[in-house]
Amino acid sequence: MRSHRVVRAAMVAVLAAATGALGFWAGRTTMRPIEVDSDAPASAVVVPVQQQTVGRTLTLNVTVTQPRQPLAVNSLAGVVTQVAKAGTFENGAVLYTVGPDRVRVVVGSFPFYRDLTVEDTGADVRQLRDILVDLKYLKESGTRFDWATQVAVKAWQKKLGAPQTGSVKLGELVVVKKAPASISYDTELLRVGALLVGGEKLVFVSDGTPSFELIVAEEQARLIPQTATIVVPYEKQKWPAVIAEVSRDQQGQVVHELTAPRGGPVCGTQCALLAFTSPELTLLSSVQVVPPVTGPAVPAAAVSVGADGQAVVTVVTSDGTREVRKVTVTGSQDGVAVVEGVTVGEQVEALAGSSTAVVPSAEPSR
Repeated sequence: MRSHRVVRAAMVAVLAAATGALGFWAGRTTMRPIEVDSDAPASAVVVPVQQQTVGRTLTLNVTVTQPRQPLAVNSLAGVVTQVAKAGTFENGAVLYTVGPDRVRVVVGSFPFYRDLTVEDTGADVRQLRDILVDLKYLKESGTRFDWATQVAVKAWQKKLGAPQTGSVKLGELVVVKKAPASISYDTELLRVGALLVGGEKLVFVSDGTPSFELIVAEEQARLIPQTATIVVPYEKQKWPAVIAEVSRDQQGQVVHELTAPRGGPVCGTQCALLAFTSPELTLLSSVQVVPPVTGPAVPAAAVSVGADGQAVVTVVTSDGTREVRKVTVTGSQDGVAVVEGVTVGEQVEALAGSSTAVVPSAEPSR
């Protein structure tokens, strides 16, 4: 029973030592003793050296800001009956519906400015016919809205479940320069049941490169080294990021500007995948503040400071011989220290007559 009490008391002391440890920064750690309240018994607990991996990752929000500009002014009047989810749209996709009329995004070089119907001619008719050719409703382009164009328009309307009028109302086609296009809305105005009268700025397109920022309070910022590795997830993507610059905003929060590891936007060539329902998007990301280290691991409470200031552990051999051995602590987490100087399978003393546990600690450079 006494041995059980000894083990339980030692485990309590080890956990207390873990609470005192703030972590380490790889390659630039210093050693300092952390005083830990402990009810450790006079006799030591002998534990085996085990292979483990330690590290530290925080889960924090990364704010993505995307400049945007109005794509078109609404020209339809009526009640909004359907709104597609903001995001990435292909050529011909429906954005929203006013009454029975489907508002679609199409690829072109200039906005449509009038209703189009049979016998109309002009550059806008050619643009419409180009769209119908791209969508495979028409075989060839041209500047005249002829019978073939009317048939193609009806086929498109039928596919969408819209009234087959064979003509195109002003406001039904919203032009983008290329597709897929990242499109967002004014969600206050454009929602199911809203009444539109015309003239509203409802649809926005991304304009420029999105910026990625990790914004945290001062207390959290102290835990994040300049060399932290960050992974920003979005749907099926996982984008690696690094800290490029650090500043403070008007509220005193620490702003970490993120880039891809080789520079440029974090989203790289996949920025068009980002779906913005507002100018900002929040992505829950992982911030690796302590790189993972694998090696022989001992309880942090087994490490103490020798007379010369060097970290040491007490190794116990199979015949009971005790050897004080110098070690180098390469990583620490949750009361476990990875050290160089011992091998897996050896036995070490934990809490060997002392309540002082040594862990690496250093303030990350800012």
